[in-house]
Amino acid sequence: MEHHSNDLPWRKKAQVMYVEVFENGELDLDHYMYLLNIYISKVKLVTVSAASNVTGFINPIHKMAKMAHRYGIRILIDASQIMAHRKLDVKPDWDEEHLDFVVFTGHKMYAPFGIGVLIGPKEFFDMANPDMLGGGIVKVVLSDTVYLADSPERHEAGTPNILGAVGLASAIKVFESIGDTEVIRHENELVQHLLSGLMRLENISIYGSVDSDPLKRVGTVSFNMGGTFHALVAAILSYEYGIGVRNGCFCAHPYVLSLLNVGKQMQSEFAQHILNGNKSQVPGMVRVSLGLYNTINEVDILLLALKNIKSGTFNQKYVFDESQGTYKPKDWNINIHDYFKI
Repeated sequence: MEHHSNDLPWRKKAQVMYVEVFENGELDLDHYMYLLNIYISKVKLVTVSAASNVTGFINPIHKMAKMAHRYGIRILIDASQIMAHRKLDVKPDWDEEHLDFVVFTGHKMYAPFGIGVLIGPKEFFDMANPDMLGGGIVKVVLSDTVYLADSPERHEAGTPNILGAVGLASAIKVFESIGDTEVIRHENELVQHLLSGLMRLENISIYGSVDSDPLKRVGTVSFNMGGTFHALVAAILSYEYGIGVRNGCFCAHPYVLSLLNVGKQMQSEFAQHILNGNKSQVPGMVRVSLGLYNTINEVDILLLALKNIKSGTFNQKYVFDESQGTYKPKDWNINIHDYFKI
């Protein structure tokens, strides 16, 4: 289920075992328990996203933490996809459902780029060697000896991103002023309006849950329009309606391929095409990401746009770039160099 950010880094550190998902993309907790039982003496860490960036599923992270702690195993939560949608309760250290580590990136909750958060036990970071070396991480440096600073300084080499940290703190204050209840209410209204509209359109495949329970999903909806390549849908929405969606596999390739029922043989063939510079048949979806700044009117415009695309009503003729897997209007040219003149 994981975003590549919570998959690829672990591959160079350990053997990674994956919890299976059901056909709709929801985590299989029985399989999770099975893996804990089978590898009880070898598991160093359980790591899971609080919410999926593809289907919007909210995972039962506290339940999973309790299950891991029964075996003396720590758990890390990738919270990047949930911070703009729900409050996250880390819980006290003595609580069975305590989250040992939490990571998230600031820009997902509208802070500036380049700032992130890592939460964990201070004593753990006091013992850990720095991932990056540089200025500011030491107490004393001699020609043959280095005395590292205590955490968090020992893990923050170089000049800190002060503006990013202040921006993130400001974003958190905005969310707190609005209140979790209002954020959930508004987002759920948008999600249900979008889902009901999509289900009224013919030949639309929605991936994940269409559950109306706001405790089970965040405002992320992924779909495909039968007969129209996902890249073309995204291009028309962008060029003709000014609507920004994401298309493709959303930095979660294994999960998306599973949801699309792409078998191993077909995956190998797609991979070979991509490595040969041809992205003309790359599998994927269209993803709508709803946030607290969106409105019902914007959802209606999106639904109207999709209805028009489905009927073949759009203004431009589009050309396809096989090497990039993207569409753009015919004769559309933009001189990127003009934007970066010094």
